[in-house]
Amino acid sequence: MLTNGDFEAGLDSWQSRGSATISLETTQAHSGNNGALVQGRAETWNGLQKDVKGLFTAGKTYNVSAWVKLSDDNTAVSPGIKLTLQIEHASTEYLELTTVTNVVAGDWVQLSGTYTHSITTEESAALLYVESNELTADFYVDDVSVTLVEQ
Repeated sequence: MLTNGDFEAGLDSWQSRGSATISLETTQAHSGNNGALVQGRAETWNGLQKDVKGLFTAGKTYNVSAWVKLSDDNTAVSPGIKLTLQIEHASTEYLELTTVTNVVAGDWVQLSGTYTHSITTEESAALLYVESNELTADFYVDDVSVTLVEQ
């Protein structure tokens, strides 16, 4: 359902969020040849985002997942990282799609969760993003997926 979650088409459809910078990384990938590197974050919500307006249907349940890894210059921290959905409709809602998962340098770690979409009004915007509670953390992201759970 989610296009280019593996970054094999480059950073197409992905954007930086806040002050973060994102770059295509060809030496660090969970699978395939490419991943994304997130650097230069000044706020916890800064990171990597994708516009997913229209992706979710009210009453449907989805499996959400992303693989993350700290960059090697962050060996002293083990930040919590999660996938969040920002929905703009009658109000702005921030929905935690995965639990906060501690990530350490050197290993790819999977963020995963199940999300049931309960918003029935049409959104004006929807952004899926990866964020971290540690401002100094630079991290890689790969294999982001959103799949419908058959009901």
